[in-house]
Amino acid sequence: MLEVRTLVIAGILSCSAIMCSGKERTFQGRGIPEAGQGGEAGEIHSAGASGEGDQAGEGGVGNLGGVGAEAGESSAGESSAGEAGAQGGEIAGAAGMSSSSGGSAGTSSSSGGSAGNASSGGSAGVNGAGGSAGGSGCPSATSRCVQAAPSGWQGPLLVTANPVNSCPSEFPTKSPVLYSGLVSGSASCACNCGAPKVSCGGNASLGFNHESGCSMEYYGQGITEDSCQSASESISMTYAGQVTATCNAAVVEKNFPVPTWTQAMNACSGAQEQGTCSANGELCLAKPSAPFAAKYCIARDGDQACPAAYSVRSVLFAGYQDTRACPSSCSCTASGQDCALQVDVHSQADCSGSYTRKSAPSSGSKICAISSPTSQHAYYATRVVTKPGTCSVDSTLSLTGAVRESGPMTLCCTE
Repeated sequence: MLEVRTLVIAGILSCSAIMCSGKERTFQGRGIPEAGQGGEAGEIHSAGASGEGDQAGEGGVGNLGGVGAEAGESSAGESSAGEAGAQGGEIAGAAGMSSSSGGSAGTSSSSGGSAGNASSGGSAGVNGAGGSAGGSGCPSATSRCVQAAPSGWQGPLLVTANPVNSCPSEFPTKSPVLYSGLVSGSASCACNCGAPKVSCGGNASLGFNHESGCSMEYYGQGITEDSCQSASESISMTYAGQVTATCNAAVVEKNFPVPTWTQAMNACSGAQEQGTCSANGELCLAKPSAPFAAKYCIARDGDQACPAAYSVRSVLFAGYQDTRACPSSCSCTASGQDCALQVDVHSQADCSGSYTRKSAPSSGSKICAISSPTSQHAYYATRVVTKPGTCSVDSTLSLTGAVRESGPMTLCCTE
């Protein structure tokens, strides 16, 4: 069905001495469904005289193929040619959206510019004074055109020198923390032997003498230990010790410092485009701001080479694996221990009162504990540890394993 539009332009021009009445003209569009007919040039009246102006060419077709508009009449004293052209262009542009035979966007001119001249639709209507061309571009104050991430890479990303709690709205997705500079510390294995347990074995005996100074021993006997014994003779004692010692259960002690990193950071992804870039393969992205580094990055799992557009390379890690281990057991040897036979000689038969202490070493040497054979006395004998000794590790314990980074990720950034 054909669409008919009527455009009536009545121009009333005022002259200094003569009243000039404008002419009224009516135009019908042709029956073309996609490309509308351009407008005929309007009449132009100069000051004081009127006359037919040259035809400006057919007006631009609107985007849907509607009917073009006539360029309105204008007067040097009232309307500029640009206003008339703009009016005609606007009407032509209102005809619809996207004609296959329609023209491209018209140019802007302070004086309005000329209409298109393609007979099948021509250029679109001319912008009047003050008009602007379309297209958003990439705002340089807040954005920048950045090479898109190659296939297989994540990004572009923003990165930080330290972890952050959130990402900016232009890069809303926060990655897990990434690390570099692993410090494992100095690990070691040790065997804790503890103190030795000493056993005082062997033979302990007393010699009884009629003579002072423990001479002329006439009989000897084994001693009764840890009980009060009375005697009236001089007493000598010997101890042929068999001293043994065992180390307590040895325990392996490991010292594994908790690994640390010299750097931890986040990457923010999910870049939201802020406009359009003219070059193929580029994205218009927001400029980084603190605390983000003033650069863009891309990332890929593993140890990778960087593409040319992102040449600054570093390898970060998701964490570490700790395989350090020590032997499960160790052994120790005791040495330096010794025992003695200790006798306390009391002045009272019940082992009360003051006493004198004598000790016979484990070497078997004879010691005179009571020198007088006539005084009444008592003694209390027991074996005691005189040297506890020490325990030492039989062999060196070897540390196995190590701390190594895990989950490598290559980060490639712009300069």
